[in-house]
Amino acid sequence: MPEKIALNGVDLTTGGYLAAQLDENMLAREILKLAAPAGVLKELLEKLELERFGPPSEMPENSGWGVVFQHGCAADVRHAVEGILVAHRRTHIDPRLVKVFERRPDETAVGWLTRHDVAMGALDEAKIPYYLLLVGGPEQIPYSFENVLKPRYAVGRIQFDTADDYQRYCAGVETYEKTTVPVRSKEIVYWATRYKEDKQTELSEEHLIGKLCAGFGESGSAQKRPLAARCGFAANEFRAENATKTALHDALHPKAGKLGPALLFTASHGLGAPGSADQRNLQGALLCAPPGGGAVPRAHYFCADDLNPNANLSGLVAFMFGCFSAGTPRRHAYELDKVKDCSADPPFMAALPKKMLCQPGGPALAVIGHVDRAWSYALKAPGVSESPIVFWRCVNDLMGAYPVGYAHHHFMKSYTHLSAYLTQVINNEVPMPTPKGLARKWLERNDAQGYAILGDPAIRLRDEAMA
Repeated sequence: MPEKIALNGVDLTTGGYLAAQLDENMLAREILKLAAPAGVLKELLEKLELERFGPPSEMPENSGWGVVFQHGCAADVRHAVEGILVAHRRTHIDPRLVKVFERRPDETAVGWLTRHDVAMGALDEAKIPYYLLLVGGPEQIPYSFENVLKPRYAVGRIQFDTADDYQRYCAGVETYEKTTVPVRSKEIVYWATRYKEDKQTELSEEHLIGKLCAGFGESGSAQKRPLAARCGFAANEFRAENATKTALHDALHPKAGKLGPALLFTASHGLGAPGSADQRNLQGALLCAPPGGGAVPRAHYFCADDLNPNANLSGLVAFMFGCFSAGTPRRHAYELDKVKDCSADPPFMAALPKKMLCQPGGPALAVIGHVDRAWSYALKAPGVSESPIVFWRCVNDLMGAYPVGYAHHHFMKSYTHLSAYLTQVINNEVPMPTPKGLARKWLERNDAQGYAILGDPAIRLRDEAMA
């Protein structure tokens, strides 16, 4: 019997899935149409130099940093970012490696690189630094621009509604990196929903969060250690029936006198709101109750409006596994039958992480989330017992005080390897896999590309700021 593939995401208006479980053979046929030599896939894939992938150094102090403004960016926004964050970076990075750039109207990433005399796949930090912060939403600096840069650079993005919000975020980063007192507990909170007869949350709760919590077998040993214990972090788990909206709210709103966790990892359905007048505010919200019939009640999801402006998120890094948890593109990557189109024109950054990063009570440092829909089924690859190793490495690096951009590069490394493999398939350099095998690799590649950093990619958790 063909395997059923579960897609993440629940429709706000119907309470049902954004896509029914798909027959793997049917999905393979649909993807083969897109993957034909004259189709979309060939245009997307590029040969990348795998041996040159990766950051030139591990810590932001030893690597360059740059900010990219869209041409015409408001003067008060530029003043806030340059006057605070750029000035701060120049105090602990060689000023020659701190750069301020501008993207011209309609300029592609390849054109932008060429204008700065840098070839695709190359890295010359004297010209373009490794850590890059885009200022503006995808309607100003498109996701396509970001996606071309991500395999070679650590790219983050900030977008806020006012210059005061930009100033608040930049000041929050500077304050955190200068603090000598703990502002967060050295703790990770796992929040993962799981519902009966819901394959999507079964996969993410058991095969993603479960693996992170229980640990992987270490090389040369059958012993398993929880990821947090390996890194000297405490762990607090809210899983299955314990992953309530109240539990998530409490993780983001610690009681007076108590330090909140330094890391938050959520795994759930992301809410889709196609056609809703409130799509920009609700799409990507985290579902806290089982999918069902009828419109999703307000009490069943956590969105930006649930975050108290006075909540202090200073020093927090979050990872949100779920559809649209980082943003929604103008054109989604999965133009398949039976998959509801939740794209948007103009595209937008998700409201919840956006609000987290400009909190009046204290802004979070960074959020890693997903642009477009996330695919739960990819968490359990056929014949591989420890599939979510990319997530493991990412969270391990976050706990190990590596920059967020460095931790995120594991997803881009996966994307690069899958792109190279699929290019070889199309060029007949390796045997054609089965239709199902090709479908899986194509989906895994697009899924890996979707993980994005909201916030400064050079940010890292500091032992001095955790208790």
